[in-house]
Amino acid sequence: MKSGDESNLSEFRTSSALCKGAFDVVALAASAGGLRALSEILTVLPGDFLAAIVIVQHLDPRHRSLMADILSRRTALKVREAQEGARL
Repeated sequence: MKSGDESNLSEFRTSSALCKGAFDVVALAASAGGLRALSEILTVLPGDFLAAIVIVQHLDPRHRSLMADILSRRTALKVREAQEGARL
């Protein structure tokens, strides 16, 4: 999804399959520069979104990631960084 593409965001926002909980898990992947696009998607989802959302992003292992903190300020969803053995 290109950043700022309102027609795609509107379509995503009203997708009946997503709104009705047709999926248990929604996976999103992005390169290191994908934070803006991820933010645009998560911003339009309601806090009671039924599926777990898993985000996979390439990060530098030598630096602490602030992605969970940043995304939690931009969405009504509960955001946490995955830990080994954590359940969805």
